[in-house]
Amino acid sequence: MKAPKIINIPSKKIVVDEYAMGGDLAKKGKRETDPRPEFVIDAETLPAIKDWNVGKKYKLEIEVEMVGSRIEDWGANKGKLTGNFKISGIMVDDDMDEEEEMPKAMRMKK
Repeated sequence: MKAPKIINIPSKKIVVDEYAMGGDLAKKGKRETDPRPEFVIDAETLPAIKDWNVGKKYKLEIEVEMVGSRIEDWGANKGKLTGNFKISGIMVDDDMDEEEEMPKAMRMKK
């Protein structure tokens, strides 16, 4: 069995936005955005979050079921494939210490 591959997603992306306001990028009709996917989960579903802190990183492994897909037909993502997923399971690494070093492949590039 192959080891899981970490897909690093950059935290900044410059996009064209004719309505962008303020800053040097706005003068050029662009703005900075965070393209990383997000999900929201409550403490009833994942009780571990009660002890977590905003801004700190945590390791999760999620199992998902793909429930749909589509090719975007407008906007910045026109022509791109998008998948829709339902989370069916979550594994939490409670043993990860704050001092523990993340593997090089998982570290954010500066």
